[in-house]
Amino acid sequence: MQPILTVEHLSKSFTAGTDHIQVLRDVSFSLFPGEIVALIGESGAGKSTLLHLLAGLEPPDSGRITFFLPSGTSYAMEQGTEDSHAAFRARNIGFVFQYHHLLTDFNALENVLLPALLLGTPLATAQQRAMELLELVGVAHRARHFPMQLSGGEQQRVALARALMNTPLVVFADEPTGNLDHENAEKIVALIQDLKQQLKRTFLIASHSQFIAQHADRILQIHDGIVEEL
Repeated sequence: MQPILTVEHLSKSFTAGTDHIQVLRDVSFSLFPGEIVALIGESGAGKSTLLHLLAGLEPPDSGRITFFLPSGTSYAMEQGTEDSHAAFRARNIGFVFQYHHLLTDFNALENVLLPALLLGTPLATAQQRAMELLELVGVAHRARHFPMQLSGGEQQRVALARALMNTPLVVFADEPTGNLDHENAEKIVALIQDLKQQLKRTFLIASHSQFIAQHADRILQIHDGIVEEL
């Protein structure tokens, strides 16, 4: 099967004062269409850094990140510019943060449709798709409510809908259940499984939760900057 993403010999380090911190060391792996992959590791292991590199939010020190599109074309993240990364990310990557990062002055519907408006989608078309996604994630009845009026689980469902708005190739989720109680965490994991089945999306979920790992199709473990498949 053709992968949708390949990572080859990726490395990343940071300098803090006189300390040189090697966060990622020669990381290589692939993601395939329609799978949920858990990226597990302790806090500070480099999970968020890896997701940021894959999404073009930070540059690697070395290595290659290549996306393979259904059109038969490919995009090499390390060869692009910040502007090209932003354009590629808007159309092909969904991102779910631990802290949902919903815009407080916009209601749930507006938060979800905003990514489509930024790509020039007509408002009526964006509204229809946003409502369909809110229905899919189970919070359509909260479409006109603002983030502060939503529970933590509802906010994260809205964030998932927003990440899916532009029909991305892959969704990167950074500790999506980290701020939720066990019951809501279970619901979010079940929702991601349903979305994978219904929308045929690929998810890479960074987490230290064994519960997420148990419900993934594959598990990647990061330790001392090295990523290995379990």
